[in-house]
Amino acid sequence: MIDASTALQTLIRSRLSTDPGVTALVPADDIRDSNGLPVQIPAVLIGGGQVTYDELKLTAHADLHIWVEEVGTTGAKAIAGAIRNALRSGPWPIADHHCSVVRVTSDRFMRDPNNQYSHGVVSIEAHMVERHP
Repeated sequence: MIDASTALQTLIRSRLSTDPGVTALVPADDIRDSNGLPVQIPAVLIGGGQVTYDELKLTAHADLHIWVEEVGTTGAKAIAGAIRNALRSGPWPIADHHCSVVRVTSDRFMRDPNNQYSHGVVSIEAHMVERHP
């Protein structure tokens, strides 16, 4: 059985890399699960995951790190908006789980002190129940 955090990351990558609103701003190959700074910019890196449990229900969390070469944060905010739109409605096919909700819970934006990059973090949660064979 695939872990809920990994299943959510797979769903996010699949949804964002095939959404025209997102890929108009970030090439599909630059939306990935990766550590460190991106090789290509703009990029969306799927960060660490977390799962919280409540009896039979669970909530999987993921942070998406947006990187854009820009002085302000306009581009990063546009990408965050495209991510919200891409994840807004289901169905949300998640391996080994029934998923009732995927939602963006917050986004925040930081400026590079050298005015070269903007960095955004979009937090996502998914409410799931494990499927048992």
